[in-house]
Formats: sequence, C-alpha cells, structure tokens
Amino acid sequence: MIEDGARPDSVLHFFHQYWGISMRREFAFALLPILPAALAASQQASPPNPPVSAQTVYYAGPGVTAPDLLSANLANTPTGHCKHVDGTVVLSTVVDATGVPHNVYFLRPLGSDLDGIALRLVLAERFKPGTHDGEPSATVVSIEVDLKTCIEKEKNEAGQKVQTLRPQSVPNQKLSLQEPPSEGATLSLSSTSLAQPGGGDTTPYKVDRGISRPVIIRQTEAVYSDKARKERLQGACLISLIVDAHGMPQNLHLIRSLEPGLDQNALDAVRRYRFKPAMRKDGTPAPAIITVEVDFHLY
Repeated sequence: MIEDGARPDSVLHFFHQYWGISMRREFAFALLPILPAALAASQQASPPNPPVSAQTVYYAGPGVTAPDLLSANLANTPTGHCKHVDGTVVLSTVVDATGVPHNVYFLRPLGSDLDGIALRLVLAERFKPGTHDGEPSATVVSIEVDLKTCIEKEKNEAGQKVQTLRPQSVPNQKLSLQEPPSEGATLSLSSTSLAQPGGGDTTPYKVDRGISRPVIIRQTEAVYSDKARKERLQGACLISLIVDAHGMPQNLHLIRSLEPGLDQNALDAVRRYRFKPAMRKDGTPAPAIITVEVDFHLY
C-alpha cells in the first residue's frame, strides 16, 4: 500500500545511492568506469547540447519518423569464464531535436541491477533525432535494451575481493515510436527540462493535485524469515522513500518497525521495486515522496 509520506531528512543523488549500497550495488558500481569507455565513440559523435527553448514532442503518427542510435564501440569486455547475467529492460524516453534523451523512465523493468545499467546506458546515449514532416523534432520512443553481462571476481583498490558486472558486448537496443496515450495527446519539452537532460530536477515533491502518484510496475515480495515464522510474528513495516524521476526508489527510511530481521527484508524488497514515476500536469516525470507499507502475515 502506498501513501503520502513525510519528507526524509536528506536527499541523495540517484547514482550515489543506487550504485553504492550492498554487494548487489557493488556489481553495478564496478561497471561505472567501463560504460563511458564503451560509449566513447558514441559520445564523440554526439550533437551539441540542446538550445534552451521549448520543443513540441511527437508520438507515432503521419509524418513522424523515429530517432536512430549513434554507433558505439565496447571496450573492457570480460575475459575467460564467468557467470552470465542477462536480461531485457524497456524504457520510455523523449529524444529531443538534437538527439539528447529526456524524461527517461521504465516501461518494463527487471527489478534487478540490470535496470540501473540499462537506465545509465540510455541516459548516456546520443541519437540522430527523429523528424516531423522532414524536420528534426522531439519524439517519444520506447527503447528495448538487451543486456548480456558477466560477473567476474577481482580486487578493488583496498585489496578486497569484489564481484564486477561487465557487459559482454554492445547491448542490442531497439527503438520504436510510442503511440499517443489518448487521442489528441500532446507533450512538450520546456526550457527547464531541456536544461537538465535525463531526469529533470531532483527536488522531490509531495503528491498533491499538481502531481500524480507514482505507480508500482514491478514489486518484489519481502522474505518472511524462519525466525519470524517460528515466533508467528505478523504485522506491517512502513517505509518512507523518494521515487525519483526515473521510477527508482531512493532514500529509504523505516518509519514503522516490526522486527529487525523483517524490517531489513522489507527494505531490501522495496529497493527492488520499480515505479512509473509521478507526473506533472504537463506529462513530465518528477521525483515524489511516498510511503510504502510492506505486510507480513501468516495464512
């Protein structure tokens, strides 16, 4: 169950929190130096940053063509035997008239670290823009990212053994224009959103009449521990969090405890939730503060 929640004490940037927590996060954290190198060719060929002026956004329709992904080369691929971790993530984005992605959020996530890799990849991409009546224009597309990765063991700077998640090859990405959500639907990129490619502002909002409620699109079941079952513990944990503009949970805080083990299991489960983010009236995603109730009941 999701309710409006009190604002947490602090707001951490998405990539700081997501890439830096737990062993699962270390998989992705170790990937950070790799993706920029892998996409160097793409970024070198990228068009300049967009002018800060509003743009009309087009869905699939007459006279509208889809963007094309600029080519990329991959470096630092795994060597030798490793454990494969593969999956496909689908995201929505607006590619503006200069080929820069905006308003990136999940359509079909996996609820795993591959979501973060796919998100970071799309945010870093540059495109040949789509067109409307032959002119470069902002378009709404879905991007299917097919990831083939490999877990390798290596030592970090402190000499500790860590597991690293590396791409085995350039991810296969399929772009398609999105159909309008309703007849006559329109969308625009404001000068503010164009000035901040990717996810717009990072200041979280409380859900009210000016912003919609985030919607869970991928939910992970919290583990009921053996100890809690034996003691027949039941109840609910209440967790405050920020759903960022991409639909990722951030800044989780336990505001109603049940039992330490179940509390931790609830937090671990909610970290793997994925959301359709809150939306402003103009159709752009925004970070929002909510609370989530995680129930533990024996039947």
